Amino acid sequence: KSDLCKRGSLSTICFRAGDGRLSEQPALMSLHVVFLRLHNRIATELSALNSQWSDEKLFQEARRIVGAVIQHITYREFLPIILGPQVMKIFDLEVHKKGYYKGYDPTINPTIANSFSTAAYRFGHSLVQRSFIRFDSNHRPIFNSK
Repeated sequence: KSDLCKRGSLSTICFRAGDGRLSEQPALMSLHVVFLRLHNRIATELSALNSQWSDEKLFQEARRIVGAVIQHITYREFLPIILGPQVMKIFDLEVHKKGYYKGYDPTINPTIANSFSTAAYRFGHSLVQRSFIRFDSNHRPIFNSK
């Protein structure tokens, strides 16, 4: 097991992902697992529908669908709470009740400034709770003994 896993995890069980810090943050770990399983379920279903597709094609199509799900959750659930309905409306960030967004412009550079991404990540980190209550298999709280 990696040193990060040993230092950061609340458990002796650590998950493996693209980032060694995954097991440091239970909420992030949960999201990783949920979206990984969603991806694999979608890939399995796509494979059943498209037996001629290569593994790479299945992976990328499932990835595209999961990305769309994450975008939908972000724009429909997360951003309205963070920004509020007025800001969502001003910047045309609202999810349409019917139809599709028609304002896409492929000539616009979609990247963001490094300074902004750093600030945005700092904001995101401020949303992380300092501690989480864990529960055993019988749904009873587990308290760390000191």
